[in-house]
Amino acid sequence: QLACPLDLGCHSVAPKARTPAFIKKAREEAEEKAKEYREKREDAKTKNAIIDVKQTEAQKKYMTQFLPHQFRGNVALYEKSLQTPLGPDWNTSRMHNKLVAPRIVTKTGSIIEPIQEKPKQNDEE
Repeated sequence: QLACPLDLGCHSVAPKARTPAFIKKAREEAEEKAKEYREKREDAKTKNAIIDVKQTEAQKKYMTQFLPHQFRGNVALYEKSLQTPLGPDWNTSRMHNKLVAPRIVTKTGSIIEPIQEKPKQNDEE
């Protein structure tokens, strides 16, 4: 009789390798730090989204320092206008042309008069 029959395999009898305690401790600490970091992130409550909070130079050139004149004091309205899709994929071609058309249209070759500066009125007089 063989001590270890070939059909059972001798590797099942060998003792399993143990992970050293200092490695287990390091893993637990790393998992704890990662959990704390994940809880602090802005996207912690979102399931499938990752919010990138780092700003690169490429992103900075598209960031505005101040609101355009028509949105002064109304940040929510400005944000809503940015979220409105303008492309022909979301709007009819007629509506797309209306949304992207310039406000003032001049004919080619026409003379545009310069803007006259209004004289400032002094309140002291």
